[in-house]
Amino acid sequence: MALMFAAAVIAWAPDGARAHLNFADSSPSGGSVVDQPVTQVTLRFTKMGTLRDPGIRLLDAQGERIAAQVEPASEGAVFVLTPDAPLEPGRYGVAWRIAAPDAHPKSGGFTFEVRAPDVPGAGAASPPADAASPPTPDAGDALDEALAPASLTGPRLVRGVGRALMYAGTLVGLGALLFLVLATSATRRVISTQFGVVRTSGIVLMGGAVVAYLARVWLLGTGADDPWASLGDALADSAGVGMALAFAGGALMAFTARIAYRADPDRAGRFRGSIRRARLAAVGAALAVVAALLAGHSQAVGPTWLMWSMDIVHIVAAAVWLGGIALLVGMMRRADHDAADCAVSTIRFSSLASAAFVLAGVTGLVMALLILPTASALWTTTWGVLLLVKVALVAVVAVLGAWNHLSVVPRLRAASSDPDITHLRGTAIAEAALLALVVIVTAALVAFSP
Repeated sequence: MALMFAAAVIAWAPDGARAHLNFADSSPSGGSVVDQPVTQVTLRFTKMGTLRDPGIRLLDAQGERIAAQVEPASEGAVFVLTPDAPLEPGRYGVAWRIAAPDAHPKSGGFTFEVRAPDVPGAGAASPPADAASPPTPDAGDALDEALAPASLTGPRLVRGVGRALMYAGTLVGLGALLFLVLATSATRRVISTQFGVVRTSGIVLMGGAVVAYLARVWLLGTGADDPWASLGDALADSAGVGMALAFAGGALMAFTARIAYRADPDRAGRFRGSIRRARLAAVGAALAVVAALLAGHSQAVGPTWLMWSMDIVHIVAAAVWLGGIALLVGMMRRADHDAADCAVSTIRFSSLASAAFVLAGVTGLVMALLILPTASALWTTTWGVLLLVKVALVAVVAVLGAWNHLSVVPRLRAASSDPDITHLRGTAIAEAALLALVVIVTAALVAFSP
């Protein structure tokens, strides 16, 4: 049923809505030769974008910038570069830097040649290597060097670390709040520790937002004429707003989460969490979810209403899974843990985790089909390969969860007075470790486009 629904969605959604911003073509085209002075250069992209400093530059054979005016011709998808004077015979280059709607900056460049009309063979789109007088080695090297994009490995790596921390803080914090309200049954001391996980998650989220912001400043400033201008630019679009919301949400989770209890109706002398005194922490978790939406591919893929709704359900379901596992592992690793408390919490969490797995799987499938331009992108792009790795990790976690649900939980129900949680502890730790890897892979996924 999920596959049929996803296929129907893909058939209905327009192809253009699923496309990411990429360079499409230019006039003159890259590598071409023209036999008359060039008065305009047109660049076309597959989707609307915003130029990033230094924008679109026209370069001569020595790699020096030529004065030219840049104007958008079609809502940011087409740009026209008009030099102050027609381009005379010689070799030229065009370098561009643009931000996609999902705030991923991209850069590239191409060269073309203007040849005097009386040169034999002029106008051929792909002339033989000896059909024209080649530029001097120094000039060609200088232009190619000027067009070579700056290395972004460092800022991208730091950005990935920041995003991984943001995702971890969001998922564990939100999931811990839901676990406290819906599943836990423990003493006051244990619940106090579990609320401490919420506060720690908020601090991790704040730290991740700061690291992601600094990485974004570094990323936008690399190759720019004025690197310091990126201090403000890093907060001027949806990704920047997302980082600000993540920091604010983390602060609410870290500094407003307070211990709250209500009597457990099923177990005398035990308590369950209450959201009444943690409302601001819940608001913080909601802000963190919105921040995750703004940092992901939901900004670039349509239909927007479908992507956003799928992404919200996917994040909440993943949070239930990861946050619940984290608190269960924390309960079982305490020296003073109560096996009966762990068993009761596990039984309650098992049903939540099963529903969360189904929702995460269905929504993840729909989003993948919306984002992927073709099926081959699964194995021909970095994004697709990372998605397969994520699916493989989740599949292993699902197997462990199914074994717990079908084998361990029934035994816990049957031995409620003196349950043996040895096997449960081992599988829970394994699930937590695998889900941590899933968070890392998810953070890497956001950095790439299919």
